[in-house]
Amino acid sequence: MAKQSMLAKSALPALDMYCRKANTRSLRKLAYSLGAGLGTNKTSLRSNIMNQAISLNELRQRQLDQGKISVTSIDLGISNFAYAKFEMTLGEELPKLLEWNKFQLEEEFLKSKFKERMSLHPTDTSEVVYNLCEYLTARKKLPDMFTIERQRSRSMSSRSILEPILKVNILEQILFSNLLNKSRYSQKGALNYMVASSDPQRMTSYWNSVMPLKDSIKRSYSKAEEEETKTNGLSNRISKTTKIVTVKKILEGALGIGDYKYISLSPDWSKRLESFIPGNPKFKLYDCAPLGPTSGMKKDDDLADSFLHGLAWIEWLKFYGQIREIVMRKEGKYDQTVLAAFNDTIKSNKLDVNNLNDAQTTIHHKRISS
Repeated sequence: MAKQSMLAKSALPALDMYCRKANTRSLRKLAYSLGAGLGTNKTSLRSNIMNQAISLNELRQRQLDQGKISVTSIDLGISNFAYAKFEMTLGEELPKLLEWNKFQLEEEFLKSKFKERMSLHPTDTSEVVYNLCEYLTARKKLPDMFTIERQRSRSMSSRSILEPILKVNILEQILFSNLLNKSRYSQKGALNYMVASSDPQRMTSYWNSVMPLKDSIKRSYSKAEEEETKTNGLSNRISKTTKIVTVKKILEGALGIGDYKYISLSPDWSKRLESFIPGNPKFKLYDCAPLGPTSGMKKDDDLADSFLHGLAWIEWLKFYGQIREIVMRKEGKYDQTVLAAFNDTIKSNKLDVNNLNDAQTTIHHKRISS
């Protein structure tokens, strides 16, 4: 066990060394493959890769120690809070879907009498997040990582911050802090999990490059969306359609009626999905997930986001394992043949950077700068 831990730690400086030797094009593709930020130059690109590698390295070490890891991914929303949980067992090719659900936060977690809606008052937001945090950590089998989708600060081109967006931003910050601090201060490490902020742009870019479903997605467009694509490129609304179609293709693949094999299913999940998907090309994700009476509006996009965030982290972890194995071939020391293998592995990864849609990146930057 000590030897495994030492090798896990030494993999990080070895990876950094080979990143320094690689060209910018290779590093850019490696960043997409690991879920890291791009940066403005090679130095910031390498720094972002290494910051992401620290989290992935810890996840991999947990997998080595335990034989498996699980990730719970959260898509925050007041009316549509969604989460998904995946488990990846060492030696198996595909992760397994464990949980997938959504609910209306106020109905589920605002317990104060005489209140139906959460205000921006600290007593309301703290109560909702406290109850939510208790719900997420009350399981017998806690995940090894919680990922929380990073929220935008403004609504598209608006110069003001709308109250619903402000609420979700506050909830994101409090939930991240509560989950992290609850783990930090738990007695003898009883709540031993990681908490990560998951960038929606990186997740979206990853799945667009791995699964370029242009024909399938176009068939799902409404007439309004078709016209919008012609004039504005890939808008936020159409991006949601893209992700929903992506999840549908993955679910079909899990049932053996599609080509995209990314997850496996338990007998219970197989039985449930077989009730909605085969022979129904227009099936809805909210029918597939076992939603309860406080599930909020019947919408697919929040379920799709939570699903794809969690699965993306599993895919990034798998590729990190491949890269880590290569950089450690000569005990972490530099070798020209290892560098060649490092570059070849990045180049041969199924991720196709050419399929990334520049319009999404443009929209994302506009949101941040507006």
